Amino acid sequence: MNWISFVVIIVVLVCFCYVVKKGFTNSLYMLHRKAYFKYKSEVVSGSKSYERFVRDFCNENIFLVAKSAEQLNEQNRNYNIIQELLSQRQDLVSKYFSSSSFSVEDFRKINKEFNTTHIIPEPIIVQEPKTDIKEKIIVKKNVVGIENPFGCRLKKNSLFY
Repeated sequence: MNWISFVVIIVVLVCFCYVVKKGFTNSLYMLHRKAYFKYKSEVVSGSKSYERFVRDFCNENIFLVAKSAEQLNEQNRNYNIIQELLSQRQDLVSKYFSSSSFSVEDFRKINKEFNTTHIIPEPIIVQEPKTDIKEKIIVKKNVVGIENPFGCRLKKNSLFY
């Protein structure tokens, strides 16, 4: 083996290590990365609403191509993860996708938060009606000359058996 072959092997190994370290072999990361760039170009730029972006991104990635059932299952799982993330956790998407870059470490963080936290719904505040409205709601007495027009008028002696 000559020194040129040795150098080629070293370069291939270095490239492979770089690709693995950067996460380019992780298909779920690559799907997140694709969504990140799409989000930056469409939502951050203002050309689409967030809801439209989610529908378009999911529709663009719904059809899967795989060589085996195992690959198809993995792609389907990844699609459903990203679809759920985009549609249910806009808080996480805007937190991580609004940054200037999206690294493998960001991918790990967003997935950890997505898998271990829940969005806290905002409380529903119910206000009591104002007193002037309450007074309008109360049925006024003597509307038709009777103290309670909806009360029972039967007397004990007037019942027939």
